[in-house]
Amino acid sequence: MKTLGDTLKCAREEKELILRKVAAEVDIDQSLISKFEKNERKPTMEQLVRLAKFYGLSE
Repeated sequence: MKTLGDTLKCAREEKELILRKVAAEVDIDQSLISKFEKNERKPTMEQLVRLAKFYGLSE
């Protein structure tokens, strides 16, 4: 089963983006996004919505 972190990382890699670029676009610290991708922290609902919209993800 794919974790939220796996989904976020796959979405970023599919778009060939680096963490720094994503962080700047969604206004979330780069190290925090990295922790989301490693499943070390969970994003708030607001952060998750921003990332999902940026990556074009739903559900």
